[in-house]
Amino acid sequence: MAEIFRPIGAQTEIGQVTRRQFLFSLPFPLPLRLGIPTRTYKLPSQSAQARATSSALTSSSSPGTTRARLADNEHPNFYIYVRPPQPQCDPLLFPFRPPPPSPPFPMAIKRVFPGDHPDFKVDTSGGAPRFTFCNRARYWSSTDYQETRALGVGAYGGVVEARHLTNGWTVAVKKPLPCAHEGAGIACGCADARTLREAAFLAACHRHRAIVELRALSLDRCAGKLSVVMECVGPSLHDVLHEHRRGRPFPEADVRCIMEQLLGAAKHMHGLRIIHRDIKLGNILVGADGISTVKICDLGLAVSMSEPAPYGQHGTRGYMAPEMLLGKTDYDATVDMWSLGCVMAELLSGKPLFDGDDDAQQLLAIFRVLGVPLFTTWPAYESLPLAGKLVTPPHVISRNKLHQHFPEDRLSKEGFEVLKGLLSCNIDKRLSATTALRRPWFANAVVDALA
Repeated sequence: MAEIFRPIGAQTEIGQVTRRQFLFSLPFPLPLRLGIPTRTYKLPSQSAQARATSSALTSSSSPGTTRARLADNEHPNFYIYVRPPQPQCDPLLFPFRPPPPSPPFPMAIKRVFPGDHPDFKVDTSGGAPRFTFCNRARYWSSTDYQETRALGVGAYGGVVEARHLTNGWTVAVKKPLPCAHEGAGIACGCADARTLREAAFLAACHRHRAIVELRALSLDRCAGKLSVVMECVGPSLHDVLHEHRRGRPFPEADVRCIMEQLLGAAKHMHGLRIIHRDIKLGNILVGADGISTVKICDLGLAVSMSEPAPYGQHGTRGYMAPEMLLGKTDYDATVDMWSLGCVMAELLSGKPLFDGDDDAQQLLAIFRVLGVPLFTTWPAYESLPLAGKLVTPPHVISRNKLHQHFPEDRLSKEGFEVLKGLLSCNIDKRLSATTALRRPWFANAVVDALA
């Protein structure tokens, strides 16, 4: 570690110095794990007082921390922050509690570049998004908020509703579950790596109104684990449909309103080369004003198309694209479009359209509704790794029965065009988010609203 200075009378001590725009209250190695660059300086202890001028920080800063400016620095407005050495402790623990973010609650810090996130910046130039900057005010401790109730549990973490003790803000905190290594008593950083990965994906997608917003990162002092702090939206669309409405289908106009928002979110993610991979009713949140505000959440299984294949099979079986079930490892954003088709069908019928107990049964359920794969309808079927191995398609040629499930008294001709395009086994004919939004089902709705 480089020697740095802290003026104390005629003496100097070893401390930590980082640049002004980066978090200085986090000890090693967390800044490096977050990708936050730091810069240290070595000054001769004999001339430390003569070469630096320091002033006490505001009362919101930690005691003993000083702000110093190098007298011979060519940038007169460049300050460095210095704090005294800390006692030996877990390197993940915060030595100081960062101050709460300033109101208003949405991250209304002055933006430097148009389009950049004001508090989180991510590098998407190669591979998965990764943090390059995080405002220190966006690091919370678990003592900064009080958990009020549990919201749900997923494959990798549980979500709780919490209230910020200082400002009274209501947020949702996703706390990671122990990984397999930790269950076996092996210390590892898998949970923190997943948390940072999901937070980076959320920060990259922050500009869309139909994607849940990242608020902060939180560190549990006791467990030494990072958590994702997000905006608290409301119940999931699964709970609204199956509990509040008790399985009663949504009318077509409501489904169109929901799908327009979800397709807009998918268009935004896919434009950033991000595949969600787990779009389902349980990962869609409904706002306080009802279906006019829905947001996609839980990017824990997201992957960037800039990452090299293979990607592997991930997601929820009932919403999983047939090519993924058949072992395709170089899939693309079209798997999300299939999932959105399954969501649309469930909203219209009140129950899942394909609901197999395993991968083989799931494929058979797809074949029963959409017909057996033929060369004319699905040319790439035979080239898939598990084609003819996972399940043998029925020998009796059956046609597409999707229209029987959604007749015109339930779904208009324009709406059925969108549903059929999303639920196409042939990925070359499956609608993209951009193309789907251009279909008359959405265009006519805008014309009717203006009339």
